[in-house]
Amino acid sequence: MLFDPKFLTVSEIADIMRISRGSVYRKIDSGDIESVRVGNSIRVPESVFVAYMEDIGLAWMVKEAGLTSTARPLADPALEVERAVQLLVVHLPRAAGPPASDRHEGYRGVV
Repeated sequence: MLFDPKFLTVSEIADIMRISRGSVYRKIDSGDIESVRVGNSIRVPESVFVAYMEDIGLAWMVKEAGLTSTARPLADPALEVERAVQLLVVHLPRAAGPPASDRHEGYRGVV
């Protein structure tokens, strides 16, 4: 079976839960919601978020948002996040631009 996760942004989670983005960041920082950092962005695998919402008794919000828990039940949310990270690392295109060592060569700044 192909593992094809969908990721949610902090803003999407805030809209679904009807809370502020800051509250979502606090839940992520406290470990309540497992997440993946991609560069400067934070993403949450949909299956991890659905499992979290079902655990805290807010499955109705998930259904209202159109998310489904059709994925297999999570044995371990941390493992699900690890699988998502592996998928991202393999499938993300390389960043555009010169290598990091060459990016600032010749930069003199503003005087």
